[in-house]
Amino acid sequence: MICVSGAVAVVCDDGRNKSRFALNRRNQALLVPPGLWNTVEFQQDDSVVIVLCDRVYEAHDYIQDYAEFLSFRESARA
Repeated sequence: MICVSGAVAVVCDDGRNKSRFALNRRNQALLVPPGLWNTVEFQQDDSVVIVLCDRVYEAHDYIQDYAEFLSFRESARA
């Protein structure tokens, strides 16, 4: 993720711990590995975030519900 305008905070959550990252300069980027829940919080109205990915978006490959995500993470730990 790269914030090309404005400022955002990205919260990454592994189901147990949360980390918050500020993106507010064009020369910063954040790599979010698979298996994390992430939320982008726009800090300014003019904020623009670019998300780069190594494959085409497939909606079925994403978990949209946080409770389902927590269940997924717990089963991965078992």
